[in-house]
Amino acid sequence: MADATAGIGLPFEEAIAYFRQKINVPTRRWTDLMNEAHAHGFAVAGAAQGAIVEDFRKAVAKAIGQGTGMAEFRRDFDAIVKKFGWSHTGTAGWRARVIYETNLSTAFAAGRYAQMTEPATKAAFPYWEYIHTPVQYPRLQHLAWDGMVLRADDPFWDAHYPPNGWGCRCVAGAVSEAGLARRGKSGPDASPGTATRPWKNPHTGETMEVPIGVDPGFAYSPGKAWKEGAALPVQAPDVKPEGPRQVLQLESLTAAIVRDFMREPRGALEIGRLGDALKGEIGAKSESVLFSAETMRKQSERHPEMEAEDYLAAAGLLAKPDAAVRQGERRIVVVRHGKRLLLGAVKSTRDREQNFLLALFWLEPRRLARLLARGTVIKEMAKGEIE
Repeated sequence: MADATAGIGLPFEEAIAYFRQKINVPTRRWTDLMNEAHAHGFAVAGAAQGAIVEDFRKAVAKAIGQGTGMAEFRRDFDAIVKKFGWSHTGTAGWRARVIYETNLSTAFAAGRYAQMTEPATKAAFPYWEYIHTPVQYPRLQHLAWDGMVLRADDPFWDAHYPPNGWGCRCVAGAVSEAGLARRGKSGPDASPGTATRPWKNPHTGETMEVPIGVDPGFAYSPGKAWKEGAALPVQAPDVKPEGPRQVLQLESLTAAIVRDFMREPRGALEIGRLGDALKGEIGAKSESVLFSAETMRKQSERHPEMEAEDYLAAAGLLAKPDAAVRQGERRIVVVRHGKRLLLGAVKSTRDREQNFLLALFWLEPRRLARLLARGTVIKEMAKGEIE
């Protein structure tokens, strides 16, 4: 069987950046992380300990960053399995290939999306083509999409940007006006839209609509979820570090302590406390909001402009926001207006026992309306309050 990354040309910086920003997420089942959550969380189904997830992350990062092949990854896989005595589903060869191919193909897809959506590139190549890579047992629906050219902003790509399933090797390619003419087309093809089928989650019993031709869990664009998530919180996974953790209480925080945490993230800080109203909105059992070392590392990459004093401002933001939006049952986004708009995103764990800060950054005023449209508005900022 040919290597799934043949011809991809890895490594390249966008793919590396996409993978680097992910948060490690221990899981028990492959359905624990679905769709857009994969753009921000790294998980290996059944790897329920943080240490084994981290070792797999390093092996995948090496494959993406150094361009090592499947044979090298299989050696790393075998070493990790032996080290932890991990009992995995399927044969070792099959499981290693699934982890390798899925992570590399989605990193490549996200990297290509980042390249193709650069303003200059998108202006020169306003169309995208669905390209089916030959495999021994092709999916008929993917074959039907092969050669289809749609506008880059066609909604079809939101749920069908390849890869579209386990082992899928389809890709999207950029097409110019001249390229469209060379294909004998006077304009883009008619968009097929999104026809769906019901799929029942075998672990939760929940039934959801899944696009026809797309495997459950793949109905998203990795690049779009990554790109938009850098500006506003999207379906991020739970950030719940495992094992013993030393938490420094809010009353003890100083700028010097936060600066030390920024330089060498360890354990967690209590960064703020939710008021009763916000606690009730997400059903939180605790008012405390923790800032984990994992999130600090993510913040350093995504928002290097944030300083220690900015993080200290989170306490006032979380206690008395000027605007608040609930996004789903357990996540809330708050905004406070001072010299600038400060945004914080908080998510409660599934058992509602702990709350974690997912993101903190300065929000451009023009983005506020978009934020308010992305959830249930709990509190709206007074008119004329924004400079």
